[in-house]
Amino acid sequence: MTTAYLCPIAMAVQPYHLKSIDLKFYSLEEILYFYKHHEILLDNSLMEEEFVFWVKNHLKQPVLADKLHQLIAGGGTLNMFMEVLLSQVNVLSAKEKEEFLSYIMQMEDKNELERRKMLADQMMERGKYEAAILEYWRILEGGKKKAFPEELLAKIWHNLGCCYGRMLYDEQALECFKTAYSYYRLPETKEAVSYLAKKREASEEIVEATQEDSFVHLISQTDQVERDMRYQLLRERMDEYRRSAL
Repeated sequence: MTTAYLCPIAMAVQPYHLKSIDLKFYSLEEILYFYKHHEILLDNSLMEEEFVFWVKNHLKQPVLADKLHQLIAGGGTLNMFMEVLLSQVNVLSAKEKEEFLSYIMQMEDKNELERRKMLADQMMERGKYEAAILEYWRILEGGKKKAFPEELLAKIWHNLGCCYGRMLYDEQALECFKTAYSYYRLPETKEAVSYLAKKREASEEIVEATQEDSFVHLISQTDQVERDMRYQLLRERMDEYRRSAL
């Protein structure tokens, strides 16, 4: 069954171009629905006078625009800003609104480094391992001149290792776990290293038992080639980021 939402505010003829995600929206409902289902992309991009101008002149909502302007001018938080927008539409249920605002509040309680880590963590939890790996590396590369808290740095390296591990890049995962442990001795990192060591031992036993089976060897070799190709593409994307950041 398809869900339909009533739009109390008319759609704009001219869309608002949200440059941070390169998408165009014609209504508040579209914007809020998008962000509720893509929380990972939420930031302060909407808290701009350009958006306020669009609300006032294209959505024809001068009262709402004035409230948003006052929040921006007065140093209001993203949570307050989104709460005002949510009060104008019925695209989310009361429970969804509460969860959404709670998430925003959690994000605001963190510093920039912690917020970026939370975003990368969400990517990992949702199975977006390549995107998470790139984001973790961006954090590490971008923070070379900053003072990272050692425990937080260890958690970033640990989660980076988890991503590599889940993509079956065991060697890269092990290096990340070793680096993480050198900064701060997290119990979960020690467990991960132990797991990889046992996995390697089991793998070596299987290879020894089947080394005369050419078919098994061929399948194993093919899987490794595919993983190597994926890893090479990942490295190329990271190199592109480094070049663009120069």
